[in-house]
Amino acid sequence: MDDESDEDFPQLKRLPSVALLATAAMAAAILYNTVVHGGGRAPSRLETLTAEDAVFGLRRALDPKMASNYANLVYSIENAPEVITGKLPVSRLGVRSLDARTVEIKLSRPAPILLMLLADIPMLFPAPRHAIEKYGKGWARPGVMPGSGAFTLSEWRAGDHIRIVKNPN
Repeated sequence: MDDESDEDFPQLKRLPSVALLATAAMAAAILYNTVVHGGGRAPSRLETLTAEDAVFGLRRALDPKMASNYANLVYSIENAPEVITGKLPVSRLGVRSLDARTVEIKLSRPAPILLMLLADIPMLFPAPRHAIEKYGKGWARPGVMPGSGAFTLSEWRAGDHIRIVKNPN
């Protein structure tokens, strides 16, 4: 698919929702400021992603109650090992929002692949706190799940299949 272009799929248009920029480094540790660009629109539900959604998503991913298989990949985030093992509360994870669009991620050691992990592993993506708090485990069900892609979830049969349809927005 690397040789495919937008011209190959003219009916689909790309909608950037979240982009990450590394902006600062400190001597003792590395500090990433990540920016949620363009209001981070989630067009399938016309809701806005914020820096708080990114912080919530990372804290949720590393919460011992989630038992995420991917949590150990981001041990370089300040206090991550202690948060993952339950020795510290998730609020002590080295992430915070500086404003509605900027997230600060403090690292305990250099992590050259951190931005790639944040961009490639869905468990580490910004999480829609409002939907998760309202619907609990059912937040990712058809008709409920916020999204930012060309398709929306119309059916999900666990262990069997999912069905997606073109996003009308």
